Amino acid sequence: MRITDIESEIQEWIVANTVLSDGVELNRETDLNEGGVMDSLKVVTFLIFCEQKYGITFPGDAVTKDNLSSISSIA
Repeated sequence: MRITDIESEIQEWIVANTVLSDGVELNRETDLNEGGVMDSLKVVTFLIFCEQKYGITFPGDAVTKDNLSSISSIA
């Protein structure tokens, strides 16, 4: 699977499972920590999605604000 495919799937998940603030344009570099795109509950839900979809687990030290700051940093 290519990175662009993963980025597209992540973007689709965000659109389907979050409420974007007015004026927020979602792209691969959008800061997901700003504008309430991803709160702590959404992060946990998203991590579960990734674990199920991609068969990966996240060590505790990998779940940081920087690592989850944008679609490109996640992919």
